[in-house]
Amino acid sequence: MAWNMIFTDSIDYKKIHALTLLSDCYIRQMDLSTNAGTIEEAMRFVNQKAELLNNTLHEQEDDNDKKMEPTEDGNTKTANRVF
Repeated sequence: MAWNMIFTDSIDYKKIHALTLLSDCYIRQMDLSTNAGTIEEAMRFVNQKAELLNNTLHEQEDDNDKKMEPTEDGNTKTANRVF
């Protein structure tokens, strides 16, 4: 919306505010993408969440393996689950 406000034909204070907003956004984006501390913290967060997700998936697989029971005819029976 800010870019649309800038490219209109009228000249008013809204264009100046839009330019200021865009400038601030690009400055913050550049700071976030080049700040080593922020990047390291983000990478650590992503790795922690990936480990948590993998652990959860492995636990679900283990639970599914435990729920397989042999029936009288020797076939295995799976538990009915709603996903």
